[in-house]
Amino acid sequence: MTKYLILILTFCSLSLKSIAIETVPELDLDSYKGLWHEIGSIPQSFSKDCTANAKAEYNILESGLVQVLNSCLENDGNINVAEGRARLNPEFNSPSKLEVTFVKFIDWIWSFSGAYWVIGLDKEYNWSVVGHPDLTYLWILSRSPSMDLEQLYEIRRDIEAKGYDSCQVLMTKNDSNAYTGQERLCDL
Repeated sequence: MTKYLILILTFCSLSLKSIAIETVPELDLDSYKGLWHEIGSIPQSFSKDCTANAKAEYNILESGLVQVLNSCLENDGNINVAEGRARLNPEFNSPSKLEVTFVKFIDWIWSFSGAYWVIGLDKEYNWSVVGHPDLTYLWILSRSPSMDLEQLYEIRRDIEAKGYDSCQVLMTKNDSNAYTGQERLCDL
């Protein structure tokens, strides 16, 4: 019985975390499109071979879907590119709660999509923070390959207030910064 109670409480606490994550109130996809550099992220299995220069490029297609092109430099020196599609999540009435899929078989398969919630955004669209409502994903993106430390401190405070562990966020190595890819946001 105790085991089931712990399981139920754990599920409820995860559900509450998901509900508590606030996204930005407005997101203009025309302003959001274009090239973004990854400044830091919570590492994921699908990006384990990425060692530097992670980028995302978003383009709005005639269909209204957003073309997603993610790229990074791998250990072997090759550039890895993954193409996907994003759209407004039909479950929510929010422009900043999108879903993205990288699975295609004849057409894009939305049942394999993941949450892409914009939880932080510069008013001029110079930087963005993208997260997942269960706190397992997070990316800090910037229009330029580096970001001011004061801005990173502000982002750190904001994501910690939303429940993220900033020590899980690793800084991304690229040609314009001194990070090795092992520095944690909480240690800056």
